[in-house]
Amino acid sequence: MKPYYERDGIVLFNADSRELLPGLKADLVCTDPPYGIGVARRSWNGGRGKKHCRSGMMRGRKPVQCRDYGDYDWDDAPPSRWVFDLLRENSRWQIIFGGNYFPLPPSRCWLVWDKDNGGNQFADCELAWTNFEKPVRKLRWRWNGFLQEDMKNKEERVHRAQKPLEVMRWCIQHAPEECGTILDPFAGSGTTLLAARTLGRKAIGIEREEAFCETAAKRLELAVA
Repeated sequence: MKPYYERDGIVLFNADSRELLPGLKADLVCTDPPYGIGVARRSWNGGRGKKHCRSGMMRGRKPVQCRDYGDYDWDDAPPSRWVFDLLRENSRWQIIFGGNYFPLPPSRCWLVWDKDNGGNQFADCELAWTNFEKPVRKLRWRWNGFLQEDMKNKEERVHRAQKPLEVMRWCIQHAPEECGTILDPFAGSGTTLLAARTLGRKAIGIEREEAFCETAAKRLELAVA
């Protein structure tokens, strides 16, 4: 299959990961799969997500506009057990966000991202399962609507389940140094690929939605520029 994007060791495919995974191997899988809780359909401007709209938040005297991430079905169901089995077979190390939702074995090392969100209706932390032989690690990095940890270098939020770039960089840096190639079979807006690029690693991403592939490609090109 021809890549949707390819440059400097970073490759992105617009495909269903279930079709490509059997033929792919990597040193590290670093990914944020769908949790199967329907979050993709919670659009900020309507539908079930309307109650979460931050229309009352003010920036100076101007209200912050609610973000509409579109209405997709990618989070209606989690990946099948065989997908996780294959990921573990075809890579030496794994970092899997939402590991508390999936059929994975016990782990000594969970990576804990404290979102510093002030105790609102969303989870205070997110958990990434790993197969690393090290203690649990924690990073506090604010990601709360308009508020971000690094306000001088704010990231544009373009995906409902987007992780901060620095969080994904932090995760990858916990992997052994000999980890050269990273695989993200649920690439979304491309944050894992972008983190890999900034760390000088090779990476392969797979994303089903072409709109997200386009977004990821643009982010990767901006990083090069």
